[in-house]
Amino acid sequence: MINIVDNIKSTNTWLTEFGLDNYDSMISLKQSEGYGRLGRFWESDLGGLYFSVNLPNRNLLPIIIGISVADILVKLKLNVKLKWPNDILLNDMKLGGVICHSEGKITVAGLGINISNEPSIHTSTSLVGKQVSWSEGNGTVATVSEDGRLVVTTNHEKKIYLTEEIHLND
Repeated sequence: MINIVDNIKSTNTWLTEFGLDNYDSMISLKQSEGYGRLGRFWESDLGGLYFSVNLPNRNLLPIIIGISVADILVKLKLNVKLKWPNDILLNDMKLGGVICHSEGKITVAGLGINISNEPSIHTSTSLVGKQVSWSEGNGTVATVSEDGRLVVTTNHEKKIYLTEEIHLND
């Protein structure tokens, strides 16, 4: 079922609470409590696209959705890139993002895109070749693998991450 509203707290939160079937979706013109990874606030004023859908669990959904959105925007001749694992960049500025979380056999997949709204966007950066850290250590980004995983080189080994929290070192 496709649900469309003018304003909602969060499309992902609504689907988590009320959308029980695969492919249930929620579209809103505005969100009052939109969020990104780790619960970070996502500006969701009028002029953006805020959409969530229940999908069968898939390991790489954030990356698959990001690539799909980028592919559509590239076909419109926009200078779009992806910043691993879930940011969509336009001319090196954050245009949107993907947020996914699993609920049993269903993944709630959310997409926020700035279309004609004017959020306070900060410049983003690429991770490849940068020094990064995470709760258990640090290393250097080697590449993004063909299946969308971040490959990080540490002192003695390569580590591979799907959507874990990785931070750029200053």
